[in-house]
Amino acid sequence: MKTVTAVGIIFLLFLCSCSENSGRESIGNITVDFVWDLKHPQRSPEIHLKNTPKGTKRFHIEFTDATNEWEHGGGSITNDDTGIIREGTLKEFKGLSSTWGTPKIRLSVLAFNKDGHLIGKGEIVKRPPDD
Repeated sequence: MKTVTAVGIIFLLFLCSCSENSGRESIGNITVDFVWDLKHPQRSPEIHLKNTPKGTKRFHIEFTDATNEWEHGGGSITNDDTGIIREGTLKEFKGLSSTWGTPKIRLSVLAFNKDGHLIGKGEIVKRPPDD
């Protein structure tokens, strides 16, 4: 009897989880890159985005140190459909340099539609170029 009850509960949980996902848009994978500008480390770098989901109205962007999770800021910006976020655009950016030198940076991008639903995301971890 306990086995039948357990199987029934698992089946109901499965049905509920399936119905929760129906009608939701899938989350797309955005290809992300950025251009290091070590001459201007306090300005947000130029960001390149590919495979942005259709219907993207806004991006939320965050830079963190991939080694110690130090936050380098970022911000939100309206999508202009160019696939490029120009250098210096993100006013909440805190810079790419640190007390310990230039860090390995993780750039995370989230894409939202007009209703504020997450529809895409992308990430890259990148070291500065060798001089």
